[in-house]
Amino acid sequence: MITTIVFSICGVLTGSKIVKQTGHYKAFLTEFTLGFLITMGVWFFVIKLDIGWTLYAVLGTLGFLIGPCLTIGIEFSCEIGYPVGEAYSNGMI
Repeated sequence: MITTIVFSICGVLTGSKIVKQTGHYKAFLTEFTLGFLITMGVWFFVIKLDIGWTLYAVLGTLGFLIGPCLTIGIEFSCEIGYPVGEAYSNGMI
């Protein structure tokens, strides 16, 4: 669990830096969502085989990929609903 949290924080910092420099929300979210889905498939495979040390690597990868999707997705939804105030659009989410 700690592995997922630590890698999630690293992913959020890396992802926000990339999006701030490029401004490509959709491409970033698409790539990270596909990576997350692939990692979920690997996770089910690792759980079935019961390989302990590999599970930590997969959970770290999951944390790195899903953390930025949540925060940047909320930021992207605020950008889409620009004419509406930020507090209103966050409340709708």
